[in-house]
Amino acid sequence: MNDRRMSGGLEAAGAVRREPSVKPGAEHGFVERAVRRLVAESLGVDGDELSLDVSLVDDLAADSLDLLEVGLTLEADFGLSIPEQTLARVRTYGDLVDTVLTLVRVRRERQIGEPVLVAARVVPARGGAIERAGWLTPYVAQSIGEDASAPAPATPTWHASSSSSPGSPPTAST
Repeated sequence: MNDRRMSGGLEAAGAVRREPSVKPGAEHGFVERAVRRLVAESLGVDGDELSLDVSLVDDLAADSLDLLEVGLTLEADFGLSIPEQTLARVRTYGDLVDTVLTLVRVRRERQIGEPVLVAARVVPARGGAIERAGWLTPYVAQSIGEDASAPAPATPTWHASSSSSPGSPPTAST
């Protein structure tokens, strides 16, 4: 298969093309070490066998079920969703690392970007309901938590006022 066409397919699915422009940094090192550990455990190989150009299928004899297991393990460990089509295009260990790194970066950029619009309805055990809607910010999250854990409001005590006439309803005083 033509490497250029394969890497173009991976880019279309969200993977990073391995070129000198992608500089390994602290994030790359962390992701690569974690992927190395998970792939070695899933495929039962030594982590030292995993170079960026090693073929998962040809060199490590991984079948489609093995690759699916690796994908599910990576999803669980990194909290990602790896599309099946993307996983099907991965040929080498380096492709897998680049794909996971790209998905981690995309997730991080989304988290840093604009907050998510949320609506929350808190129904305390004491009854009633508190509804809030807005952009999920630390302040809104804190407010929702405080609403959920707030003590029950004091129940007003009803007294008959001395100024009321015999047929008029009592007035509330707290």
